[in-house]
Amino acid sequence: MAADGGGRGRLVALDVARAVAIVGMLLVNSGPEHMDGAWGYVWTSAHGRASLLFVLLAGVGTSLLARGRPRLVDHAGILAWRSALLLAIGVLLGLLDHQAQVILPTYALLFALAIVLVRVPTRWLVVGAAVGGVVGPVLVLVVLQLTERVYDRTNGAKAEDPVEALDTLVMTGPYPLVTWLVPFVVGMLIGRADLRGPRTAWAMVGWGAAAAVVALVVSRGLVRLVGAPTSRAGFDHLVVLTPHSQMPLWLLGSTGAAVVVLGVALVATPSLGRLSRPLASTGQLALTAYVGHLLVLHLLPDRPLVTVGALEVPLAVPLVLGTVLLAWAWRAVFPWGPAEVLMRPPWVWAAERRRVRSQPAPGGR
Repeated sequence: MAADGGGRGRLVALDVARAVAIVGMLLVNSGPEHMDGAWGYVWTSAHGRASLLFVLLAGVGTSLLARGRPRLVDHAGILAWRSALLLAIGVLLGLLDHQAQVILPTYALLFALAIVLVRVPTRWLVVGAAVGGVVGPVLVLVVLQLTERVYDRTNGAKAEDPVEALDTLVMTGPYPLVTWLVPFVVGMLIGRADLRGPRTAWAMVGWGAAAAVVALVVSRGLVRLVGAPTSRAGFDHLVVLTPHSQMPLWLLGSTGAAVVVLGVALVATPSLGRLSRPLASTGQLALTAYVGHLLVLHLLPDRPLVTVGALEVPLAVPLVLGTVLLAWAWRAVFPWGPAEVLMRPPWVWAAERRRVRSQPAPGGR
């Protein structure tokens, strides 16, 4: 993992934010879709936001990687390796019976595009994110209208041919590239900022909260003014804030919420000290945790209630707690998670071994 230029506290803050994303995705994928009370509010808050935070942090990490490796060939090769690996893992996970939508193939395409995007000037990335936030959703609706379909977030499980697979990944799947590129680029922009001081973090909290509130107010106002959508895939859907709707106001609000989470992590983590270690460890093993929870859900597709003492709790509770505790224990012994080891290309490991061998022994001349 590349350093961000802001010291260990900033790096831990990114890991903590990544852990929040992973925990949210575990809750959404393993918990019941409808819950009452406080748990229902937590589940609702994570739905449509946790995975977007995951993608935004991938954009941050991509910019930090490019900053830490000035030679283009270095980070281009690493991004290409990660892209190919994530695509393979994502395809394999998609064959399992976990009843969740796998985000890794979209992740893989984003990393492939990042090979070019890291060279794009910041001002053009800003323009691209703004334009993409409107054009991407419109393209999704146009494709659905031309093919006489309705948006279905569950249509990404198994494509029957290459054309359908491409359509799923780019346009009409659960994580279409044309819309999910927006939070990724926003993350890249954040990764280019100075994350060392609190001013940037507080600005992220303020601007992110403002974006989330504006999206909520505008959506509710438009729905009252023109009514809720009634078409199968018409442009009247542009007013909604529904999670995973791929619409502009959902993108704006959820991206704003993701920026707030990262900003809060940057502000709070340095003060937490050792208290942040369980979450930081989970963030450092994010890919392992993601793959692991889908394997568990494949073995337990019915999401049974789990008995804890005298209580019956949703599977999400022990799954989240177990993931955090296992990640914490693993990082106390090993520097890398099982999946994270694979994300480092063989030539990077070889270069590090050569560097270690070339260093003089302690006490030597």
